[in-house]
Amino acid sequence: MKAKRIGIICAAVLTGFLALALMYSCRRDPLVVELLYSFPAESKEGVIDADYAELDGEVYREGSKSLRITAEKPVIIKLYEINEPGIHDMTLIYKAWVKTGNLKGNVFLEMRVGFEKTKQLVRGLSSKISEDTGFKEIDTIFFLKKNHYPESIELNLVIEGQGTVWIDSVRLYKGPLTFLRAKEF
Repeated sequence: MKAKRIGIICAAVLTGFLALALMYSCRRDPLVVELLYSFPAESKEGVIDADYAELDGEVYREGSKSLRITAEKPVIIKLYEINEPGIHDMTLIYKAWVKTGNLKGNVFLEMRVGFEKTKQLVRGLSSKISEDTGFKEIDTIFFLKKNHYPESIELNLVIEGQGTVWIDSVRLYKGPLTFLRAKEF
C-alpha cells in the first residue's frame, strides 16, 4: 500500500514537471515571424524596373491595384531593393501574391542578397507557378548567418517564358534561423 502511494506521488510530481516544461517551451515560440518591409502595389513608386510594369486597377488581391507585367520572352524583373538593412542572424522570407494569364513557362520569386564581395541568390522554385492561376501566394527563403550583414537585398520576379503576370502585396519577413517553412503566418 505504501509503495502504491509513493508511485502515485512520483507520477504526480513528474506530471507537474512535464507541465511546467511544456509551459516554458511554449513561451519561447521558435516560429515568431515579423514583417520587415511591405510594398503594396498602389503605385510604381520604388519599383526598380518600372518600365516593365503597369498598374492594374481591375485585377488585384489587396488594396485597389496590382502590378501587371506582360512578357514576350524570359525576363527577370527587379522589383525592389533594400540597401543597408542592418540585419543578420535570421531567416528572410520573401512573399508575394501572384496571378498568371496565358502563361507559357514558369514564374517564381528570386531574392539576391548582396555582401561586400559577392551576391547570393535564392529562387522560389518549390512554389513556382507553371500554369494559369488566380492569385496564389508564393515565396522563397534565405538563411542569413550571424555576423553576416548584407549590403543589399533585391526582390525580383522571374518569368521563364511568356505571358501576363500580376503581382501584389510584396513582403519581406524575418524569422529565426531555426525557421521551418510554414505557409500560414
